[in-house]
Amino acid sequence: MRAKHLDNITYIVGPAETLPVDDGSVSLLTAFVSAHWFDLPAFMHEVERVLQPRGCLVIYSYMYPFDIECGVFSEKLTQILWKVIEDLRPYESHKMNHVREDYTAMYEAIPFADKKRLESVRLIPLKLPELMGFIGSFAEYQALKAEDPLTAQALMEETEKRVKETLGDAAASAEMKIVLKIVLLLTCNNSQSS
Repeated sequence: MRAKHLDNITYIVGPAETLPVDDGSVSLLTAFVSAHWFDLPAFMHEVERVLQPRGCLVIYSYMYPFDIECGVFSEKLTQILWKVIEDLRPYESHKMNHVREDYTAMYEAIPFADKKRLESVRLIPLKLPELMGFIGSFAEYQALKAEDPLTAQALMEETEKRVKETLGDAAASAEMKIVLKIVLLLTCNNSQSS
């Protein structure tokens, strides 16, 4: 089912630091699990330039570290996941510091006084194949895989082996939940004119 097209809504995708829109023309600007990759000062300058009076910015992302809930296995599985994240740390972009620091610098960089920072927790249910896919989606893992595919494969195999050993007979059917800390930054341009 497709969403109904509304005449007063236009979707535009463009580089965050040079948005292809007129000054003061945007009523809602969003960045979901992406703002930490932006050139922060350039992006915030663009936010200030493009938001119309009363226009809003919404930034949403997960934060490190992640936990795993799985009954009596929770602590051990979380330790396994944290070890993977630490093993991948040499391949981590410095821009991921925003994620590690709960988007604090990003919040402080918002150029409007009317702003709010909200936190919540999201539980994502998954089984072992989805957990491995989740780990494989990390930018740090992708960087390792590009540099050294054999080491990346060995990391995934060792991680899967440790998870299976931890879960034992329950490995094939165990219902795990990734616990994600979510940060939502909201702001509005309360100026009367652009």
